[in-house]
Amino acid sequence: MIVELPSLLELFSGLSAPIHTDNRNLYAAAVIPTYERYRIGKDAQGAPALLIRLDDSQGRLSPPPIRLQHLFVAHNLDCEIHRQSLVESGRFTVISCIDADRPMETYFLQVLQALLPILGNNPSPGIINDAVDQLIQLFQALKNPPRKTTQGLWAELLVIAEAVDPGFLIDAWHLMPDDLYDFSCGHHRVEVKSASGQIRRHHFSLAQLLPPGGTVLVVASVLANRAAAGRTVADLVEELVSKLANTPERLLRLYQVVALTLGDGWRQSTLESFDRQAACQSLTFFDISQIPTISPELPNGVSNVHFTADLTGKIALSREELKRHGGLFSVLQHSSK
Repeated sequence: MIVELPSLLELFSGLSAPIHTDNRNLYAAAVIPTYERYRIGKDAQGAPALLIRLDDSQGRLSPPPIRLQHLFVAHNLDCEIHRQSLVESGRFTVISCIDADRPMETYFLQVLQALLPILGNNPSPGIINDAVDQLIQLFQALKNPPRKTTQGLWAELLVIAEAVDPGFLIDAWHLMPDDLYDFSCGHHRVEVKSASGQIRRHHFSLAQLLPPGGTVLVVASVLANRAAAGRTVADLVEELVSKLANTPERLLRLYQVVALTLGDGWRQSTLESFDRQAACQSLTFFDISQIPTISPELPNGVSNVHFTADLTGKIALSREELKRHGGLFSVLQHSSK
């Protein structure tokens, strides 16, 4: 059973940075309830850190420290921790977010929130190293160029958030943004397409409309229009976090796909908001037979064909038809709900 965790962001916000001394391993910290070996800490510079207390049975042999642009990891540090009126000393693995602004620190704490149940109450060195590896991958992904537009990712997140079972779609969601289809499960495929304005004019690759034999493809069409009072990618992620709170592996996958998709464009994505209500009302699903396409018989030397298809006037799948297909399609929430 997954025990509901208090917000690490709230615990961190309630800490006052310790007075700076020569002790570089000094932290103000709070014990994380139900995780007695863990502390959420704040160093003298006000940066957040997760501290995992090591017991005497664990030797001092450990990997060397890891320092990235905004992430620092060190094992077997002798730390001094101030917890209200108590002072605690001991050996800790310390995972810190360094030289970062508030959005990056918030992101760091949110990811830790997903990692804690995976780490467990008594993590082995191997489990800790695996968690550190996942953090490193996420932080490195945030330095890469974007692999998809904010609008495209927003539309995918909307389809997940509106689903009858969002966790099912998270499991079926592509890990790599350039996969051929956005969602795959068994012989079902779902590709999400978005457009601004009021015309369902979407970009396709010819390969997307030639699914493998025996598979069934449905295209989800969303009209995503910017709105000053709309919802951002971060808003939809926060909404999904509350729905996936008891499934930490799915939460981590959510953060992974967002990081891999937006890369260093994640900050810009916080400035782009879309009309959620109007997008939900526009959410429509089409069978592949309704998608205008071109002949797959291409001239010699022609490949990697992309084109725009206008779905205006095409017949959409009803909610009942989606349910009859079962599986992946049965959890998709139709705009006529």
